[in-house]
Formats: sequence, C-alpha cells, structure tokens
Amino acid sequence: IYATGFKISFPFIDQANMNWREGKPDLYLNIFHPGRDDLFAIGLIQPDSGQWGLVDAQAQLVANFLACLENAPGSAAQFRTRKQLPARHSKKIRYVSTSRHLLEIEHNSYLRAIKRELRKLEVNRRVAVTA
Repeated sequence: IYATGFKISFPFIDQANMNWREGKPDLYLNIFHPGRDDLFAIGLIQPDSGQWGLVDAQAQLVANFLACLENAPGSAAQFRTRKQLPARHSKKIRYVSTSRHLLEIEHNSYLRAIKRELRKLEVNRRVAVTA
C-alpha cells in the first residue's frame, strides 16, 4: 500500500514496469498494465466523489481477472485484448491539463466502465467453467 497524493510516484517500482506516459502510468482503467498480468494499481484515481466504492469495484475487477487467469483462460485472453486499448470511460468531461488532474475521473462513468468489465468477466468465466 502506497499513498502518493498529487505527486504520482512509485519509487519502489521501475518506471518501465508501470508503463509511464505523459507524467502518469498509462494503465487500462487506471488499474491494468497493458502487457502485464501481475501488476495492478488499485486506487490510482482522483474521483469527483468518495473513493471507497470505486476502489472496491477496482479490487473486484482485479480479483475476477485473476480468477479468469486460473479458471477461464479464454475470458482472460479477451480481457487482455481490451486492456491493451485506451480506456475512454468519460468522454464528456475535459479536465485541466495539470499534474494535479492527471488521475481525475468522473465517478459515474468510471463505475459503469468497471461494471461493464465485471459483467464480461463474470459471464465469460461462468460459460468457460461450465463448458
């Protein structure tokens, strides 16, 4: 667990492992490295609301992905394809381009994006496990 405030810094992880671009880690949904399945950032967001419900949803998504890696490799492969694409969870809001706003998210659209991914992993995992 590491709290960074407005200065995004992970001094204990080589920057190459966090896929840094434009002053921040470039992670799918601010969680998933596009090329790694063993490194996740939970809580690397600055929402316009409380953080706890969003962080819980992020943790559930990571747990579901890890379960798919173990039990439903087809679902995990589909998710890997999606996590290599840019995540566009909020098209309506444009935040100020400053270091303070690099992790800013609008909580409703972000939570919808997380829930969409959860549904895809859960449905695909059930199908893959029962097949």
